[in-house]
Amino acid sequence: MMGLPGKARQILAVGLLMCVAVTSTPVPATAGTHEADIAMKATVGNGSATRSAVPGPPVAPASEGPVVIDWEGSIDSFIYKDEYDQNGTLYPRPRPTLPTLGPALAGKPITQFEDSYFTKCALAQGKVYCWGANESGQLGNGTTTAVPQADAAAVGGLLADKTVSAIVMDTSYVCALADFQVYCWGTGNVVRPAAPTVPSTVPLVVDGFRGLKVSAISTHRQTACAIAAGRVFCWGKDIGQDLDQSSYPVPTEMQNGGWGGEPVTSVSVGPQAACIIAGGHAYCWGMTVTKEEPYWPSVRIRNPTRVQADAAFNKLTVKAISANEFHTCAIAGRFTDRNVYCWGQTHMVGRLHDTPPESITPRPVDTSGVLKGKSATLIGSRCVIANDGRPYCWGEASGNYADKVLPHAVDVSGPMADRRVLAMSFVLSRSGVAVRPRVFTDVPTSYPFYDDIVWAAGTGITQGFDASTFRPTSVIDRQAMSAFVFRALNPGVPDPKCDPAAKRLWSDVGVSNPFCGTIEWLKAQGFATGSLFRPAAATTRATMAKMIFRAHHPGMPDRVCSAASARLFSDVTRTTDSCGDIEWLATTGIATGYSSGTYQPGQAVTRDAMTAFLHRRNTLAKAG
Repeated sequence: MMGLPGKARQILAVGLLMCVAVTSTPVPATAGTHEADIAMKATVGNGSATRSAVPGPPVAPASEGPVVIDWEGSIDSFIYKDEYDQNGTLYPRPRPTLPTLGPALAGKPITQFEDSYFTKCALAQGKVYCWGANESGQLGNGTTTAVPQADAAAVGGLLADKTVSAIVMDTSYVCALADFQVYCWGTGNVVRPAAPTVPSTVPLVVDGFRGLKVSAISTHRQTACAIAAGRVFCWGKDIGQDLDQSSYPVPTEMQNGGWGGEPVTSVSVGPQAACIIAGGHAYCWGMTVTKEEPYWPSVRIRNPTRVQADAAFNKLTVKAISANEFHTCAIAGRFTDRNVYCWGQTHMVGRLHDTPPESITPRPVDTSGVLKGKSATLIGSRCVIANDGRPYCWGEASGNYADKVLPHAVDVSGPMADRRVLAMSFVLSRSGVAVRPRVFTDVPTSYPFYDDIVWAAGTGITQGFDASTFRPTSVIDRQAMSAFVFRALNPGVPDPKCDPAAKRLWSDVGVSNPFCGTIEWLKAQGFATGSLFRPAAATTRATMAKMIFRAHHPGMPDRVCSAASARLFSDVTRTTDSCGDIEWLATTGIATGYSSGTYQPGQAVTRDAMTAFLHRRNTLAKAG
């Protein structure tokens, strides 16, 4: 993209969503897996994406709320101080600026900002505000008349009494996710798949999800995909299709590509391909490059298909993905590791650590230099947000700069001082960012154990504390723990019921206890012993270690504590209850303890930490 002047170039982040430094405080270590390397995830915030929508972070007070920062220029223009086109015209490196958002948004914290260049929308306190061009009805105000920024008002109609959690937009339409339903307005296949040329100047509900709760939506041009109850549905045009008619006139569930009952946890729709994450693996479909024709898409894959990769990559958990025009990038790692991998046209993916120069399988990206020692938390196109809350980008492998393919820090001077990046938004781009669903109202996508809780909900381990909340920091008692463990080891199997006529296995657990069946199952499996179960007592970290070890090694005796255990954690000795099981958790990476060097075996386990321990055990089991 070098040399293209002004508006024709790709625009980055009008705007990038920022948050003041108050959000950089690590999450308190209320449970054993609230450890330093995980807690940094909480400082990053929602992964809002180009025309990809998920609910934003919790609303902060107006004085400390998120603000919108603008950069205008090509991604390559971020790499160096100045950029010249072929005629020698100078384009200065973009500097961050604070845009004026108008009186309707004055004092309101902005949780998402999207821009299709001529039309802009902001999400604040559960309402959508749009202004600018309106020839397609994309402002949702019942007219096709343009509205200046100063007159922006909240979109009403069907959204008047709804709480909007995310927005997504293109040049001719806007969609909103509100109360687990999708609403769209404007013109095109995404708004009216069966009548794409008929505009709607007010929000319409998108039907066809079979009553399932929609938790995320990603679109690009006239193609839309959404996650509903851990499954992926698409409507509008097929990926990369040039025909006018819709391939999917209603949201249609995409064919399961081999992930079984694992929930879909992320979706990214790009111009040539779409990708999802399910069971920690990447699946893509659409147009793809081949080894013989690396410079242009040549093969159409109609249904989500597992991304071909080597054995090393297949052992990793994919945590974020971005489908772009000629390349795809992902963040993957084991447990808390987060490394960048790309495939496709190498001149777009940065410098790979190995050959061949054109890679059709994921290869690690060279993140030396400014990204050395940092981990990526969000990825889009050729940019990442690192765990220091700063954006970094790399350029195309062209031009006169030898180091251009290495990551460079984006200018964060001026209004960016002491702020952290929460989300990236690319205007008129050819990329998509992984979209993460919001399953519970009290678990934002920025939450440290977000991935673990979404996995647990998608696999049926938990349906939440009630219909909408999970209460992640509440202590998990022993009876609820029994249900979590049973469901983790028996996916899709209904909870067992106690036979009222049978002799009770525990003297303090009667048939009226709603967890009676799973509690007795623990004893039948040898996971718990004795005559008293103490169902309402808190699950301690020592007990959790024993349960996780026994679940992973059914029928085996508890691990014998070695002399080295005393050196793993300062508060774990050979006489500590479950010492051997704690040692096993540490050596496998399922638990790494607190930053103080302790394990705190008597500490109560919270609901979010329990999902993390079970998810990591599941990942370990799948890896063999």
